[in-house]
Amino acid sequence: MALIVIERARDQASRINRPCLVVHGPGGECLDANASALDALGLTRNEFLTRKIVDPRWDTYSTNGRPLAPILCPGGVALLSGVEARGQIGLTHLLSGSRRWLDLVASPVDDRGRRVVYVQFDVITR
Repeated sequence: MALIVIERARDQASRINRPCLVVHGPGGECLDANASALDALGLTRNEFLTRKIVDPRWDTYSTNGRPLAPILCPGGVALLSGVEARGQIGLTHLLSGSRRWLDLVASPVDDRGRRVVYVQFDVITR
C-alpha cells in the first residue's frame, strides 16, 4: 500500500514540475496549452480557449501583492512589444481559489507573418 502512495506522489510531483506552455495569438487569444499549464491554471481546455490575455477573469497580481492588469504580465508585454519578457506574477488558481506564483518567460514568434507568443512557466513557491 505504501508503495502505491509513493508512486502516486512521484507522478503528481512530476506533473507539477513539468514546464507549462501556453500559446497566444496575435490578438491575445488563447490558442493552445499543454496539460501541465491547464492544471496549473485550474482550467479545462475549452475554458482556456475562450479567454484572451486581457480577459478580466484572470486574477493576476504583482510580486508586491497588488492587482496587475493581465496585459502587463510577460505574455502581454511580449505580444505588444515583440520582445521576450520575463517575470513572476501571482495568479489565483481557478478551481481551488488558492494563490500561486508563476515564473514566466514569454517569447514572441513569427508564425507565417503573424506574431504569436509562447509562454513557458513554472509554478514556484515563495
